[in-house]
Amino acid sequence: MTDPMAVWLVHEKVGEGSYGEIYRATRRVPLATSAEENTAALKVIDLERTSDDLDDLLTEVDFQAKCLSAYLARFYGAWMWERKLYIAMEFLGGGSAEQLLRTCKLNEDICSFILREVAQGLSYMHTNGKIHRDIKAANILFSSTGGVKLADFGVAAQLTADRQVRNTFVGTPLFVAPEIVLSQTYDTAVDVWSYGVMAIELAMGVAPRANQHPMEVLYQIPTSPSPQLGPEFSAEFRDLVGQCLSKIPEQRPKMSELLKSHPFLQ
Repeated sequence: MTDPMAVWLVHEKVGEGSYGEIYRATRRVPLATSAEENTAALKVIDLERTSDDLDDLLTEVDFQAKCLSAYLARFYGAWMWERKLYIAMEFLGGGSAEQLLRTCKLNEDICSFILREVAQGLSYMHTNGKIHRDIKAANILFSSTGGVKLADFGVAAQLTADRQVRNTFVGTPLFVAPEIVLSQTYDTAVDVWSYGVMAIELAMGVAPRANQHPMEVLYQIPTSPSPQLGPEFSAEFRDLVGQCLSKIPEQRPKMSELLKSHPFLQ
């Protein structure tokens, strides 16, 4: 197994969390054929300190390696070395949509653009039997040129011919679908729900119920009416959110359908 430090020169830390730390890194021997791959976001996970199961982490690596879309953060490689797991991903230096919301209010044109690009990434994932399960502004990243990409596949899941639904509780409380809270089986429709919540987050600057305790949020998601946008927003935007936040999963549209025909995304 190759020492990742022989491949990458590590620079400043750009992120951290319970999973480990993320650094900006550059290749020691630049690739002449693909200049953008010479800089990476290098996630470093200490396997002796993380609470994550190694099999789950390796599943994440396998998942990322198989996702090939211009709308998803690209995977460059993974290494296990001295009880640490290193995952090199595309470096997106423009920050996250969550960070953008802290600095300005987004108009509907910008919301439409971001939501359209995210829908492209989700449509690709769903078509290939993959569920993201943690759609939110914090996981939408921008390139230095303004490109929008879906990132962070740490809780993503693969659907197979033998397993068309899932039943594990994962995700961020503010964004999880009712069927997850109720411990019901679910499929790609949970991403559509989270997408609808994120649409409100982009429009309002914060997700609905953001000021409430997570346990109260989880109680209200299946028992209270779905969040919605107010009359100050266009009918098209309100309709998009309303369709995505149907309590009945089967009534939520497919991401491919929204991309093809919903006026707010055109």
